[in-house]
Amino acid sequence: MNALEKNFDIMTNYNEVVVEHVAFNAKVGESWSKEYNKVAKVLVDKSLSTKEQLEKAYMLTQNIEDGWWNNELVTNISQQDALRSTSVEDIMYINGEKYMVDAVGFKKLN
Repeated sequence: MNALEKNFDIMTNYNEVVVEHVAFNAKVGESWSKEYNKVAKVLVDKSLSTKEQLEKAYMLTQNIEDGWWNNELVTNISQQDALRSTSVEDIMYINGEKYMVDAVGFKKLN
């Protein structure tokens, strides 16, 4: 498949999930201040349900046998070479909607 065909395939068959990791900066009173950093763009099959697409993006941004940034369907958009796995309280954007990774599953924020 040449580059043009590959781009067409991506445009027609995949959705993009943008992943933000939360960083806990400093304690302010009784709670920690949070900052979110965009770390990844993940391509997921658009024929899957939204829940399945979020689960796929979550799976693809886990460091298991290798760093997730080495996955063909994931682009590291941070300024760092190595990053942690996606975890609870991280944010995912898909189709104009915002989701937070929850203890089990995902919580829609908008």
